[in-house]
Amino acid sequence: AAVRVWEKMARVSKRNPPEWLSTHPSHTSRIKDLKKYAARVYPLYLQAKGLKS
Repeated sequence: AAVRVWEKMARVSKRNPPEWLSTHPSHTSRIKDLKKYAARVYPLYLQAKGLKS
């Protein structure tokens, strides 16, 4: 769900300053990071729920 939120934010944002000028990551970086973290924690989620990954 978080990835979809930031994809929508990226679509409605007119312009983004360079990431190095911002105090927050760009939408693109945030989406990439969320996808990476989700892939890492999903097996742990399944394990905690007692399901196979």
